[in-house]
Parts: sequence; C-alpha cells; structure tokens
Amino acid sequence: MSRKQPVPMNVGTLRTDTGLFTGVTAGVILILGALTFFPVLALGPIGEAFQIAHFYAN
Repeated sequence: MSRKQPVPMNVGTLRTDTGLFTGVTAGVILILGALTFFPVLALGPIGEAFQIAHFYAN
C-alpha cells in the first residue's frame, strides 16, 4: 500500500471531510446502537408480564 499512487478526485469520489459525511456516519452509529439495545428494552416488559401472569395463575 505504501507504493500505491494517489488517485485524483472525480465525480465518484466520496469526500470524508464534509459535515454531511460526519452527520451520516454519526446517525448510522446512533441508529445501530439503538437497535442493539432495543431487544433488551422490549423484553423487559414482556418478561414482567409473564411473571405477573404466573403469579395470578397460582
């Protein structure tokens, strides 16, 4: 990789020094982080409902 020649910028170049790139990257990270914790947040009330149902069934 150290011998690779620089490629000039053209229409298909993805610039990484813009605010749009930073915003999209931060948004994707936040969304993926939220989706990681969503199952835990959803399973808490479901598990509690099963506990309550088990308590009243006995």
